Amino acid sequence: MAGCRRLPLAARAAAKAATERQTTPWELLPPDTTAFKEDVENCRAGFAPLIGATADDIALVPATSYAMAVAAKNLLPPGTLQPGDQILVIEQQFQSNYYVWEEAAKAAGAEMLVCPRAEDFDWTSAIVGVLEGEVARMQEATAAATTVKAEAVAGTSSGSGGSRIKLVSLPTVHWQDGSTLDLVTIGKYVRAIGAHFVVDGTQSVGAVPFDVSEVQPDFMCASAYKWLLCPYGLAFLYASPGWQQDGAPLEHHNWERNGGEFYK
Repeated sequence: MAGCRRLPLAARAAAKAATERQTTPWELLPPDTTAFKEDVENCRAGFAPLIGATADDIALVPATSYAMAVAAKNLLPPGTLQPGDQILVIEQQFQSNYYVWEEAAKAAGAEMLVCPRAEDFDWTSAIVGVLEGEVARMQEATAAATTVKAEAVAGTSSGSGGSRIKLVSLPTVHWQDGSTLDLVTIGKYVRAIGAHFVVDGTQSVGAVPFDVSEVQPDFMCASAYKWLLCPYGLAFLYASPGWQQDGAPLEHHNWERNGGEFYK
C-alpha cells in the first residue's frame, strides 16, 4: 500500500535492538552517552545525502506537522503576514502541510491561495501560471523596466519585495494521485517574487531523486514511514543554511545565544 512501506528486515532488527537497549536505560545516561548520540548522528548522516545536504543541515523530528510548525515559527513570526497577503498551496494538499499555514493566515487576516488541480494533472504549469500572474501584477504596480519572468528563468530574484504571495508550501508528489511537481522550475519563480519556499518530500524522498541545492527550499521535511523505510514517529527536517544560525526551535519562545548554544 502507498500509505506505508513494509519494513526491511534490517530496519526491524535495528528497532528491536533499540528496544532492548532501553531495558537498561541507565547505560545511556551520563557520563557516557556515546551510544545514544551515535544513533542520532547516524540517522542524520544517512538521510542527508538523499537530498544533497550535510548532516549539520538535518534535524530529527517526530512528524511532518511538527516540521511545518518549526518552519512556520521561523518564516512567519508574528507581524510578518498582513491582511491581503497570501500563502500558496495546491488543492487537497496533505493536511500536515496545510493546517499550520491556514492557522497562520487566519491569525493575520491573510489569505490561503489554493491552486486548483488541472485536468491534465500538470501542477507545474498551474502553479507557474499563478506565480506569473503575480509577476505581472508586480510589474504593473512597480512599472518595472525589465521582466521578472526573465529573472525567474535565470533563477535570480527581482528584489521588488512587492509580492502578495509571501510563502509557497508544496509537496514533491500529490498524495492522492501521485502527480508530480517540478520544484526546480517552481522554485525559480518563488525566488523571483521574493517569497519563502517550503517543501514536503514525504511522498517521494527515498524513491525519487531530490536535491536541495537545485530546489533551494527554506525548509524541507520528509516523514520516514514511507520510502525511507522507517517506523512511524520519525521525520527529517532540513533547514537551509540561512536559517540555522538564528533559527528558533518550536518548544521555546524566548531564547538567547550564549557561547554558541541556545538557552531558555
